[in-house]
Amino acid sequence: MIGTLIFNSIAVFFAWLESNGKCKHGLKFSLFTIFIFLALRYDFGNDYMGYFEFFEDINSYKTLNLNLITVKGIEFGWIYLNRFFGLFGEHGFFLMVAFLAGVTCYILYRFIKKYVPPKYYWFAIFMYVFDPYYMLVLSSAMRQQVAGIIFLRATDFIVDNKPLKYIIAIIVASLFHSSAIILLILLVFCFINSPIKPKVSLITAFILFLLYVIPSSFFAPAEAVVIKYAHFYEGYLYEEKSLKLGLGWALTLFIYGVILFYIINDKSKLNNKLFYLGISAMIFSSLGMVVPLASRYSFYFLALGLVVYPIVFIKIKNPIFRLCVISSIIILTVYSFFGFFNTPVWVEKFYNYKTIFSYL
Repeated sequence: MIGTLIFNSIAVFFAWLESNGKCKHGLKFSLFTIFIFLALRYDFGNDYMGYFEFFEDINSYKTLNLNLITVKGIEFGWIYLNRFFGLFGEHGFFLMVAFLAGVTCYILYRFIKKYVPPKYYWFAIFMYVFDPYYMLVLSSAMRQQVAGIIFLRATDFIVDNKPLKYIIAIIVASLFHSSAIILLILLVFCFINSPIKPKVSLITAFILFLLYVIPSSFFAPAEAVVIKYAHFYEGYLYEEKSLKLGLGWALTLFIYGVILFYIINDKSKLNNKLFYLGISAMIFSSLGMVVPLASRYSFYFLALGLVVYPIVFIKIKNPIFRLCVISSIIILTVYSFFGFFNTPVWVEKFYNYKTIFSYL
């Protein structure tokens, strides 16, 4: 945890320097710090060694025979990506990890630079590195990380009203993690340019409230379907259940309420596109509290908060209230960060940061 904390703090510090006009390339240095952290990691995360073993297994075949390969969902994109980096020999897996880290950091940099107000670069980086489900968990869930970063790039196509390009991007993403296909439902936002009306915010608030008060047993049939037809996700159901502490729900609802209030009737077409995506993120995130599998889908939407929060901060004119909102988010995030490293599900594989040099 100490190693992660140090890297995270350095990344936020560099972004803060640019936000305050003290360093022109602070955000670049910040993303480079994150790149080093992600590229050099070894046996860091619950799934890391599983992916390592799969890489060695799939490259042990001289001729690729898909009938001999067992992989969740048979995602051909991931299979062929592993085969390609297998051409680089025994260290091909580490090169692949570094490559994915580089692509992730580049797209994240582009995304933040394009949509986040410079004043809040530091906040976007803070959320990405300190919310454990942004950087840490997705660094372990490599296939979903690839699909998620493709989706993050594809948000441009929603903003620019380019539905065909968005469809193609999501299909490509699903070749790395089949669950990404659900992101096609967001295609509707390519055709919606109107501001968010009060009734939309009210309906969303009502849905979020219901999701936070409804008992998990209500969704038991959905979990049964998952176990029957997508048995490879069964482990995630119980894994996520162990994380449901029920703490901070009131603070979370307060933050969501602030967002839903300040996004009403915005005159910016760009902001409204991002706000619609932000609403989707809130619903999926809240759904994950009662349907554990949904939290796996919510990972795709996490990065949208990096943009939506700062835009809302700009819209809050009262500096004291703005500080209260920002502080609430920071407190909740820091609480989640330290709670993550004290959770049995994650602590064994995430507590100690190790690098590839320990392997080499």
